[in-house]
Amino acid sequence: MNDLQFYIKDFKAVITNVPIGYLQLVKRHHYQTLWTYFANCILGLFLLTQPFLFDYKSQALVYSDSVCGVLIILFEFFAFTPTLAQLRWLVPAVAFWLLLAPFI
Repeated sequence: MNDLQFYIKDFKAVITNVPIGYLQLVKRHHYQTLWTYFANCILGLFLLTQPFLFDYKSQALVYSDSVCGVLIILFEFFAFTPTLAQLRWLVPAVAFWLLLAPFI
C-alpha cells in the first residue's frame, strides 16, 4: 500500500471518528461473509422463477414474487461492496412483504 492510500484511509477514520482497526475489522468480516450474499442471490433467483415453475393461480402473486425476487437480487448485488453493505437491510423488508402478500 502506498503512502497516499494510507493517508486517505487515516483521513477517513479521523473524519468518521472511528479507529482504523475497526474499519479493517468490518471490511474483513464483510469479505468473510460474502457467501451469504451469493446464497440470497440464489434464493432471489428461485423466487423470480417460482411463479413459472409452479403455475400460480393469482396474477398478483406472480407479480409480487417476481418483483421481490428482482429486488432481493439487486439489493444483494449492490451490497457486495463494503461501502453499500447497509443495503442488505432492505432484504428483510422484502421478506416481510413476502410473508404478508398471500393474505392481501
